[in-house]
Amino acid sequence: MEKTITKALNSRLVDTFIALLRSAMTNSNEEIDLKDVNYEELFFLSKFHDLAHLIYYELQKRNALNDGEITRKFKSQFDTSLYRAVQRDVAIEKIRNTFERCGIPFILLKGAYLMNLYPESWMRSSSDVDVLVKLGDHSIAVEALKQSGFTAFTESKHDVSFYTQERFHVELHYLLIEKDWLPNTANLLEDIWNYTTSSDKNERIINDELLYLYHLAHMAKHFKIGGCGVRSFIDLWFLNHSIDYDASKRKSILSESDIQVFAQQCELLSEQWFSNKITNQKYDEFEEYIINGGIYGTTERKVIIEKKKAKNGLLIILNGFFCHIVA
Repeated sequence: MEKTITKALNSRLVDTFIALLRSAMTNSNEEIDLKDVNYEELFFLSKFHDLAHLIYYELQKRNALNDGEITRKFKSQFDTSLYRAVQRDVAIEKIRNTFERCGIPFILLKGAYLMNLYPESWMRSSSDVDVLVKLGDHSIAVEALKQSGFTAFTESKHDVSFYTQERFHVELHYLLIEKDWLPNTANLLEDIWNYTTSSDKNERIINDELLYLYHLAHMAKHFKIGGCGVRSFIDLWFLNHSIDYDASKRKSILSESDIQVFAQQCELLSEQWFSNKITNQKYDEFEEYIINGGIYGTTERKVIIEKKKAKNGLLIILNGFFCHIVA
């Protein structure tokens, strides 16, 4: 049976977890009471959200870990994250070289772009590289990657998965969001190529408002299937604090989407967690849902959600607000 985070795992541990992440992200000297913290539970929680490397980094800064098994567990996750960051950089460079050589326009998505917002790119953990090409370039792009040594192993209705020669996962997308459950958002994102600017040669950079919409839509998708991890809220915080943006453009495009309420609640929780803002809103159930789901969601939760979808569609009610994500 999968181990999960539950209410039995007290709120103080979750608060400590969030505070350590906040301090690592902002390089602050925030005072954090680590007395009587259960480091085994802290390790499980942070690994569950693929953030053990950041917790280790912050604990080491505070000289909070002694030599022992739990320290070795944390350090193993830290070393793995550094290795994955190198693999990611190698994969991105190969993708750039391949598509520039073949004249294929492309956009780096998710962590491959968001890592640049973090104080150091390794801090933004990732197990793959996501890249978008135009639907009409899909077949050419697939063949170009194969000729460059990438190995294709699965294909869905919106992407093709590859491995690099170093066994790093790459997802080649040609569709961002399925229209059957977020039709308005999907329509907005379908026009994404008209909201880009040129970088080097064939690489395109998404304009801020579309990038913001896509990130929140991706969060909503994972929320729907059972797992919208803490890392996505860190990404959201950096999107709000690491770049200049036009708030009116973000507000305008969100107003045309299916996820406006969801987006507002995610923004507020992100600020509460990582700017340490005290608000009148309580997020106990929302926070519990996120913490318990981990980065991808548990098998048990996904089964429950599928059963609910089969009956009435998925309606999640959390502390006085709701987001209805079409099944």
